Amino acid sequence: MVPYVTKIYTNLANHKVSNWSVYNRTALGHYPVQSVVSNIDANINLKTSTSEDVVLYGFNLNSDTATFTSGGNTFTVDNAIDTLKIISDSTKGTLKFNVAKLASGKYDIEVNGIESFNNINNNNGYGAASEAGSLYENCYNRQPNGDTNNILTDDIIFDVWEFNDRAATPINGLATGINMKINQKTKMLNYAFANGGLWYNMGGNINATSAYDATNSYSSYYWAGDWDTFAGPCVGFHVDDLGYTYSVAS
Repeated sequence: MVPYVTKIYTNLANHKVSNWSVYNRTALGHYPVQSVVSNIDANINLKTSTSEDVVLYGFNLNSDTATFTSGGNTFTVDNAIDTLKIISDSTKGTLKFNVAKLASGKYDIEVNGIESFNNINNNNGYGAASEAGSLYENCYNRQPNGDTNNILTDDIIFDVWEFNDRAATPINGLATGINMKINQKTKMLNYAFANGGLWYNMGGNINATSAYDATNSYSSYYWAGDWDTFAGPCVGFHVDDLGYTYSVAS
């Protein structure tokens, strides 16, 4: 039998332990994972100090001949933090690795030189069944979760997010009316929110010029203060495809 991954554990799986893929897969079936930002200011204390671990479950994976390729990095089985690890428990076909050197994109894992079948099989194959079915229930190379997404395939694609988990912290009190956008220009997460009692934060460039410059771009920055409280429900936020940010609060 060829190596094959049947399910993947990531930190987001914890949000619904009875059905991991409700939260640990995107609508397109990708697996988002967190890699801790490498060039963070030494004065900032992160909530998370290490990148997350991912566990692969399946068939014919539990082998010291396994290799996992991601971008230009190759993970092999040994005891280093950024390599594949065989989990020494009763579970068969289980490998664990840290995402610190993982690159976004399709994974490529081989055992004894044989490539995993997940990303190369026919996602629409349904064999002797009369038809695929409206929810792909007869397609044996799909993995519908039966809850939020019934067109998921068995393909494995990782989306690696490298971020500072204190990038959107209020000055005091609570952050309300939180908006998050992905800035297509800087590739950063941008936030806008009513900040504590009397402040307002938004993401963007604090040294705007006639041409966009990402040098002074922030995920979130103290932008305005007032004598009265900003209302969370009245926060609006937009990022255009040039990277400029626009926000409104009252």
